[in-house]
Amino acid sequence: MEKHTMRDYVLQTPAVLRRLLTEHWEAPLAAAFAARPVRILRLVASGSSYNAALCVRPYLRKWLPCEVLITEPFTFCTYECQQPEDELAVVISQSGYSTNALQALDAIHAKGRTAIGITSDPASDLRLHADLLIDYGCGPESVGYVTMGVTSLGLFLCLFALQAAYAAGRLSGAALAAEREKLFRLADAYEQAIPAGETLLRARYKQLSSMQTVCLVGAGASYGVAREAALKLMETLQIPACAYELEEFLHGPNLHLTPNHTLFFLAADPRDRERGAQLYRAASLVTDRVFLFTDDTAPGGDLSVPGTVDALLAPLTFLPFFQFVVVCRLLDPEFLVQIIVSHRQAEVRTQLGEDAHLLLRFDDFLFRVAELAAGGVYPEHGEYVGHVVVEHVQDVLPIRQRDLLLHVLVDGSECLCSLVRCLGGERVPEEQFRYLAVATFAEFVV
Repeated sequence: MEKHTMRDYVLQTPAVLRRLLTEHWEAPLAAAFAARPVRILRLVASGSSYNAALCVRPYLRKWLPCEVLITEPFTFCTYECQQPEDELAVVISQSGYSTNALQALDAIHAKGRTAIGITSDPASDLRLHADLLIDYGCGPESVGYVTMGVTSLGLFLCLFALQAAYAAGRLSGAALAAEREKLFRLADAYEQAIPAGETLLRARYKQLSSMQTVCLVGAGASYGVAREAALKLMETLQIPACAYELEEFLHGPNLHLTPNHTLFFLAADPRDRERGAQLYRAASLVTDRVFLFTDDTAPGGDLSVPGTVDALLAPLTFLPFFQFVVVCRLLDPEFLVQIIVSHRQAEVRTQLGEDAHLLLRFDDFLFRVAELAAGGVYPEHGEYVGHVVVEHVQDVLPIRQRDLLLHVLVDGSECLCSLVRCLGGERVPEEQFRYLAVATFAEFVV
């Protein structure tokens, strides 16, 4: 079975969105919603599924004749499982294996209600607990840090809302077609956002590759994007990242800012654009690590979304930046080279002197190290990555440079170990990696 990376899934997302727009996966959920009067639609989800629902909640509230609540499974089971007659609770788990989601389905069933489960993997355990199992169509992701499923779930819920509005007579056939056409434009904008994000990365590479503490600020759909971005930064890069509502940011969180903080202000809706720009300018007085993501009608934005996209959904096009550029670019060999040895490369080059041939071989070594670690060479075996990395030492540089190379390997070991984990393998403790590096290195130079 071919192993996919986060990068693969992000690049596949536009095609998946367009496919969902033509295949009507939302029909079973729309039928369940129409089966009885609903005053409250409660989406029970956690992690990225929760964030996806939060991203599209403003859109759902626009088209559905009910309140839309999003609740974590534990809170639902423990505090909010009363389930009045006019509430429809739906449990979402992209993987279909989240135990808290399974417990939520059991709690719904225990109340005598239809337990509705939504997943991207209909063969998962969710099928054993749901009375009605709904596949939202994107297919499972083999990488634990989901990307494609987040945007796909958001689109699925939007399509459900439109179909429900049409079935209830709140949306004409022509209006439904027009709204679906807008969603096609969202898929186009998402695709365009990938290279736009890469351009931003190149322009602000130094700041983006050295983030220490991150704050993400937004309202409406942007708040959902901010939460998902914070989650991705924490679970992949292991750096502190917090999401705040646009105005709530001023009620305490702003007071802990330092020049080392990185801030993203997401303000692509005309209703929050001006306030987001004000906060961006104010934060710029404290730190240079500030980014403004907005719509293309607002000047001065670092990343913008075309104004042709529905304002309620426009922030979704910022997801590729955090999914692909900030996270998945770490799996690019060329990018990883700069990170692994950024603070050692100048020192090593100085000691290597002006020997152009030697410098060229050093560059080749760095690239091959990164290529092995990032290119998916046996990512399930962290020790093997360590052995192979060190093995190439003898082929690239003379023995007299072994001490310098060992410094490079040791300094890069934690980065490499974290990368192996991101690729789906077991984390190799740093001390173990150092031991492997030294031991294997000795085999070739003694």
